[in-house]
Amino acid sequence: MPVLDLFKLDGRRALVTGGGRGIGRSIALALAEAGADVAVTARTQKQIDAVASEIKGRGRRSLAIPCDVRKTEEVNRCVEKTIADLGGLEILVNNAGILFHNWLVDTSDKSWHDVLDTNLTSAFLFTRAAGKHFIQRKGGNVINLASAAGIAASPRQAPYHASKAGMLLMTKSLALEWNRYNIRVNAIAPGFFDTDMTKPITSSPKMRDEFIKRIPLRRLGKPEEIGPLAVFLASDASSYITGEVVVIDGGVTAY
Repeated sequence: MPVLDLFKLDGRRALVTGGGRGIGRSIALALAEAGADVAVTARTQKQIDAVASEIKGRGRRSLAIPCDVRKTEEVNRCVEKTIADLGGLEILVNNAGILFHNWLVDTSDKSWHDVLDTNLTSAFLFTRAAGKHFIQRKGGNVINLASAAGIAASPRQAPYHASKAGMLLMTKSLALEWNRYNIRVNAIAPGFFDTDMTKPITSSPKMRDEFIKRIPLRRLGKPEEIGPLAVFLASDASSYITGEVVVIDGGVTAY
């Protein structure tokens, strides 16, 4: 088979959480360009409607499903609707996430649970729901959006670090648990990317410059740079890869 054909996702169906903007949007569009039909979910209907429209503009089918990713009933409904309306599901991308900055002693119970529930528990809920379908059909592909912050730490982000470190080992555990069903589970670990979520850090020119100085490539990542990596992990080009964490951080964790 020609090398480029290995990256094609024709006939496959994907679900991307947190797909209304930033990295999630870029991944959803990249999967569609590679040939997949893509359902996107988030809480903001207007955002996911816009992404679904862009996907349809690329000649693929798409669904915009509003969902609170922290709630089991809504997650189950979202997965069931994706399978029913698209006719199946082969690819799940757990991308939903939030970032919270504060000293640990000043962090409320609510803030802790909001971050853990959105970043980690949501991935558990979606993977559990989709996993039942994957196991039944004896095949599937899970891509978890972890973070370089799951590998290297910084102050004032304890909940975020905890959630992303948990995502890394959940990825590896599931890869070992589901290998017998031909289900691959991998993670992408982005570093500093220029997205709405990082604006509280990067909106200040001084703070932005300080962060860029820590990056060997001397720039922030662009959301569209993650799309091709997601396509690779979702495609047959990575058919012998499971339980891995692929870091895309401009070299930050190389220190």
